Amino acid sequence: MIPYVDIHTHLGQNKPGVVAIRNVIAGHDAIPLNQFFSYGIHPWYGLDGGGVHWQNILTNPYCLAIGECGLDFQKEILTKVPLPQQEDVFIKQISLSNAYQKPLIIHCVKCFDQLIKIRQQYHTISQAWIVHGFNKNKDIASKLIKAGFYLSFGSLIFKSHKLQLALKGMPMEKLFLETDAQQNFSIEEIYKQAAKILNISEKILKMKLYENFLKVFQPPAN
Repeated sequence: MIPYVDIHTHLGQNKPGVVAIRNVIAGHDAIPLNQFFSYGIHPWYGLDGGGVHWQNILTNPYCLAIGECGLDFQKEILTKVPLPQQEDVFIKQISLSNAYQKPLIIHCVKCFDQLIKIRQQYHTISQAWIVHGFNKNKDIASKLIKAGFYLSFGSLIFKSHKLQLALKGMPMEKLFLETDAQQNFSIEEIYKQAAKILNISEKILKMKLYENFLKVFQPPAN
């Protein structure tokens, strides 16, 4: 049976029929046992990685991605972690993504043009860059897809019309779904809503997104 795939969760536990990637913030979260996870320095915390030993972590077979990492241009965040510092930490993780052949799960707030510019500077890197929790309109979605990004949608597809329109315009081979940190909707419910918006069967959606998961994250064989 094809599982549901939740590519970014702060709360996810292993449960039947679901493949979940637990987000681990360097220096703040414990690494889960026997569960897929991503590992990265969040832009809110700057260089506070807690003395990260990247090699030990990124060679763990359960570590499927680096992140969430990225850029956040909210005023209150820039006051604590200035832009140059955010960019330095993000670029370091881009280099690690290339060295360890891991995709990036990206946090991006109010800085999509800058993110695209950085992606263009590193266009020779083959690892996937995934903007998690995408919540903008179809025009920004199109720009990101054109630049080579994957987009992951979450529970906001239940109430945001602009996000529903962005999802409708998504190429299936660039799409993921997630629960993030919210507890109100399960990944199964998010799939059901996405299938309704896309006007396809949930079975086909599961199949397509599982294909994307295998291609991008390359999980170890059982």
